[in-house]
Amino acid sequence: MSTVTSTAVLLCTCTIACVIIRMLLPEGTTRKTMNLIITAFLVIVLISPIKNLFIKSDGISLATPDEAEIMQDYDSKVISVTQENLRKSLSAILSSSGISHEKVYVSVKTTADNGIMIDYICIYINETEKFRTAEIISLTEENFGITPEIILE
Repeated sequence: MSTVTSTAVLLCTCTIACVIIRMLLPEGTTRKTMNLIITAFLVIVLISPIKNLFIKSDGISLATPDEAEIMQDYDSKVISVTQENLRKSLSAILSSSGISHEKVYVSVKTTADNGIMIDYICIYINETEKFRTAEIISLTEENFGITPEIILE
């Protein structure tokens, strides 16, 4: 924001100075020549903030973000969101079946053709739910197509 403020102050100051100089000039050839110089000066002052947007102290930098880096960041966000959504879905399925669980962990990985597949699932349950292990495995296989690892806590 300080760049905008300093640019506005510079433009106003230069404009006022140019108006004062024009008022003090005598009529004739000198005035026409000075009007040309003042106009050129104002154009340069107007262009300089735009130029400063593209020039750093060590040279010109018009670099665009690396496409591979953007794609990698996007892929990792998609994977983490997918992983979290699968975890929430499995947790909701278990809860709706009356199975209390401590926590659920779903790990996903990408395939060679940029697909996403479930790598493994861990379901942490307490001692009171250990007799429902077969039901938990069945629900998980039915909904996710993978046999989960059941861990007693």
